[in-house]
Amino acid sequence: MRVFPRSVSTSVAIALLLAALAPRAHAVDLDPARFVSVDELRPGDRCVGRTVFSGNEIEEFDVEIVGIVRNVSPGSDLIIGRAHDETLDRTGILQGMSGSPVYLDGRLVGAISATWPFTKEPLAGITPIGEMLPALDGIDAAPGERHGSEPDGFGAALYPPGEYATSRIGWIAGLAGRGDRPDALPARGVLGSYGGRDMTALASPLVVGGGDERFLARVGEILGDAGYTPVLGVAGAQGAAGGPLEPGSAVGVQFVSGDLNWTAIGTVTYREGDRLLAFGHPLFNAGTVEVPMVGASVHALVPLLSVSFKMATGGALAGTFRQDRRRMVGGVVGVSPDMLPLHVTVREEGYAERTFDFEVVRARPYSSVFAGMAVAGAFSEALRASGPSSVELEMSLDAAGDVVEYGAVFYTTDPAFRVGGEAAAFIDFVQGNAFEKRDVSSVSLDVTVTGGRRTAVIERVAP
Repeated sequence: MRVFPRSVSTSVAIALLLAALAPRAHAVDLDPARFVSVDELRPGDRCVGRTVFSGNEIEEFDVEIVGIVRNVSPGSDLIIGRAHDETLDRTGILQGMSGSPVYLDGRLVGAISATWPFTKEPLAGITPIGEMLPALDGIDAAPGERHGSEPDGFGAALYPPGEYATSRIGWIAGLAGRGDRPDALPARGVLGSYGGRDMTALASPLVVGGGDERFLARVGEILGDAGYTPVLGVAGAQGAAGGPLEPGSAVGVQFVSGDLNWTAIGTVTYREGDRLLAFGHPLFNAGTVEVPMVGASVHALVPLLSVSFKMATGGALAGTFRQDRRRMVGGVVGVSPDMLPLHVTVREEGYAERTFDFEVVRARPYSSVFAGMAVAGAFSEALRASGPSSVELEMSLDAAGDVVEYGAVFYTTDPAFRVGGEAAAFIDFVQGNAFEKRDVSSVSLDVTVTGGRRTAVIERVAP
């Protein structure tokens, strides 16, 4: 017998009041034998959630429906539930639980996708399954031109403060009329504000292999508002971590693989044959994409006062995510994505040469910015010191059989992110050229780092 306390938090009481006053959203037609519509739910309904707390074992936990907020955004509803579970009472709703399915009498209600930071109860926002299922049709669509060739424009976010203005590739971009660049990825934003308390989509733990704590802090500055919490992981391929993907399984989105490994952790919501839905919120809301899907294994739960998270590791390739939409991420199992290979050689004065080979996602808006951050991670891993340095950089990019080369010599306060920024800006510039769409097939970087400042002063110029 499951017992649920009657008390609810102030936030839930406010949400219930809004639910009573808000207009009703248009109901989505669902198979009543398998799914529960929002119209059918009532406060007090006893549900069951599924997720992984340790390893690959899916565990169940109780969920009480405490309110439904209509039109939390145009055309979308939000279900609010309170978990009743010994583990979740201690941790609250965890980052990494995004997509955890919730069932009423064995029928799927939706996916856990949001919470309030610093809440005293394990309160969750649940995305209705009716708003996730439309992505299944897009998963089967012909691949088409998944990569796109438009620039994502986020390379400037990687540069150390003030250094983009001195970059040679930045100068070239300015001459081409593309000097205006955003300096941060778009913020994911809030799902609703209740009495000044913002409910936010659960950030995804991004396990970063390669780099040090200083590097990780910088990645957090770049990706934090976009909905990712970087945590240090293990560099390199992770083998066969993760079991068969089914509702409640831990699943990863692998942005970088090979000698470096960057994986965002979530949970599978629903599987139909070889197609599945996960997360209950977007990665970047990029539409049609092509991103590696991997299994994942949970090592530990890290309780925090704000929002706790799952410490997990991405495993072997399981398929491809093809849809990144406002209320879900969808993919197909057993299909391999197309990736962008990078080769990086690092030479530092007085030390042995190091090389890195890895692959990054191609899909906008991921490609150039994740390539740049991965390059920065390789440098952070290779360099014995990360202080101000003089750098000689040579890059070679294969674009549909044509090799484009770029070289630069510069002094920088942060060699890892300056070189990463140069790589991101170069890839972005070639992919987004206005004259002919070019698909980048490989990138190679050769970098020599010398400690200290090596500069020259122009004393006189004469015609």
